[in-house]
Amino acid sequence: MAQIHYLHGDATCPQAEGPKVIAHICHDQGGWGKGFVLAVSRRWPEPEAAYRRWYQDHVVLGSQTDDLVDGGAG
Repeated sequence: MAQIHYLHGDATCPQAEGPKVIAHICHDQGGWGKGFVLAVSRRWPEPEAAYRRWYQDHVVLGSQTDDLVDGGAG
């Protein structure tokens, strides 16, 4: 089994080589405006817009969305 390698720093500017994944788990109340998501929104506006659209149409507890951002991640 592969080991998890933890890195410390700014998650919106990962320092690893190659493609990166920033995973974020949230509640199902549709809020966006506190904590980590503020840093995400400052760096990339697309995930917030995508989340708000997704929340209106598809959110149920346990569902997921995957949002891609281009460039700037590292």
